[in-house]
Amino acid sequence: MVNPADSRVDRYEKIFKTRRAMNNLLLSIVIPAKNEEDNISRCLDSVTQAASRIDHEIILVDCCSKDRTIAVASRYPVKILELLLTGAYPSAARYIALFFRRGSLFFSLTRI
Repeated sequence: MVNPADSRVDRYEKIFKTRRAMNNLLLSIVIPAKNEEDNISRCLDSVTQAASRIDHEIILVDCCSKDRTIAVASRYPVKILELLLTGAYPSAARYIALFFRRGSLFFSLTRI
């Protein structure tokens, strides 16, 4: 926070420190997925492009898919977690991802 009593140099220094700290943040993007073989490529392309200008990691949490979701996603630079509990989707996927994320910011996608 900038104090009006600070000199101009002090104020600018505080602003630059804040910006530097924000530039060092890592965003963890979580994608819960189940049987998304047909859609996961488009999703990962979109997320990768949208996040290309910031430091990020993408975590795909697969919830007992019976198709090739994991095989398709493995072609992308993503961390893949396999959730082996049936019926525990997508809230469990987000919860598990919290333990495996590296980022200090957490964003989870939800399919509508």
